[in-house]
Parts: sequence; C-alpha cells; structure tokens
Amino acid sequence: MIKISLSAKEVSALNDDFVDYDHGKSENEDHAPRERAGDFYVSGEYLTGYFGPGGDVTIPEGFTKIDRRVFKCGDAVNITGITIPKNVTVIDTDAFSFCANLHEIRVEGGNPHYCVIDGLLLKRDGRGDLVLHTCPPARSGVLEIPEGVVRIAGFACCGCAGLTGVNIPGSVWKIGEYAFSGCSSLTHVTIPEGVKCIGEAAFYHCTDLTHVAMLEGVRYICEEAFLGCMNLNHVALPGSVRKIYADAFWGTGMSEEAVRAAYEQVRENAMEAGASAPGDISDEEAFYLLDDGD
Repeated sequence: MIKISLSAKEVSALNDDFVDYDHGKSENEDHAPRERAGDFYVSGEYLTGYFGPGGDVTIPEGFTKIDRRVFKCGDAVNITGITIPKNVTVIDTDAFSFCANLHEIRVEGGNPHYCVIDGLLLKRDGRGDLVLHTCPPARSGVLEIPEGVVRIAGFACCGCAGLTGVNIPGSVWKIGEYAFSGCSSLTHVTIPEGVKCIGEAAFYHCTDLTHVAMLEGVRYICEEAFLGCMNLNHVALPGSVRKIYADAFWGTGMSEEAVRAAYEQVRENAMEAGASAPGDISDEEAFYLLDDGD
C-alpha cells in the first residue's frame, strides 16, 4: 500500500475539514422557514437570501452566519462592495461567487474569524491558520496570495474571470475544490512544492490556461482538476505525484496518449515509493480526508 507523510498538524486540519464539509448542502437547509429582514431573507441566525438593488451592501447586525446561497439570485450581480460585521462567525463557501461586479470586501474590526488582507477575504481556522476564503470576483490581473496562507478554500476564486495569473506562496499545502473554476482568463499557474493536493475541479473550465508548472511535493490530483482547460496541452508531473483521480485532464488539449502516459508515470512513481516509514497514513485514508472541506 502506498504511504505518504503528513504532519500531525496537517492531519488534524484535514480531519476538521472533512467533519465540517457539507458536500454541497447548506447547513441551514433543515432550519426554520425564511423571513424577510430589509433586503435579506433570514432564518434564525442565518442570512439565506438577498433581493436588494445591488451597489454597496452592509450585512445587518444580529446575524452570525451567511449561507452559500445568499447572493445567487436577483440583483446580486450588481453588488460592488460588501461589509461584514464583527459578529459574523461563519461564511459558507461559494457565498460571493455570483457577485460578478464585487470589487471590495470589508470586515469590521474586532472580528476574530475573518479579516481582509490585500483585498482578499481570509479566515482563521481553529488552529489560527490563515485560509484564503474569497477573492472578489471582479478582481483582475495577477493574484498575489499573501504569504502565510496555508489553504485555498473551495470556491475561493471561483468565477474570477479577470485573473490572468496567480502566485501561490510556499506556505499553501491545499488547493480546495473549484478554487479557480471559471477563471477563464487565467493563462499560467505554478503549484509550489508545499502543495500536497489539487482539489476536485480546482481549475475547471480555465479555458485560457496554457501553462501549469507543478513543483516537487504535489501528491494528489483529484477528479476533474483541469476539466475543460481546452488550451492546456502539456503538464510536466513531478515524481512526488502518487495518484491522479478520474477525469483530471478530461477536456484539455492533451492527447489521449499524453494522458495515458501521465497515469503510467504516476503508477511507476507509486511503485517506487511503496515502502515508506511506519505510521504514515495510507493513500486511501489520505484521499478520504483530502476531500475538500473548507
């Protein structure tokens, strides 16, 4: 059985993520029926919907959780700025992906869970580590992710159609599901050596992506990671890759022969690395945990 080595801190983080993962279902779905409050629908402590005119929006005080479906209908596309109060404790993944004109996210001072650095919404997990939660969808050019960020959350940069490049610091070791999906102007990306997992559909439909440089250290390339990257003709895989999951390169510009060769290369890598130190977690256990849970 293939073994890999993760630190105790990383395994703890992955376990926490998996427990919290909603697998596409909002935590609020089973809560009380919605009521209207100003420009929002609410349910208990959750904001569950928005029907305002757009522009600059302030999340009302008194609600601590923002559902992933709040800004997915109506005039949410016209929102240009959002202010998050200091009492907000949970913002579901994919909360702002449909706000195509969102340029600025602000967090009131004193919020222990969320902050903004270089215009990016970051969260602190239970260990105090920084996680990139959201890049405003209207951001353009080359994205510089701050040093010290350890994970890129699922959907963090989803729909950022103006991004042309991204610089990922060496502190990052996980790229979440759909993290850069729909970044249709993204042309190049370097996966640094600290990254162990490229999540499911992480670069889905990045149609202008032509160059991916993976440095030594990447272990897993999950399902549909580069699905629909039609101009991606070649990816040089490092020897550290232990598994490529289904359809990771489906719909790219890579030939069937090239994809088959990539899978074969990874099998050979796995066989060569079969004898690892006792106590490492297994390949199957690691993938179970690496199923994105931001």
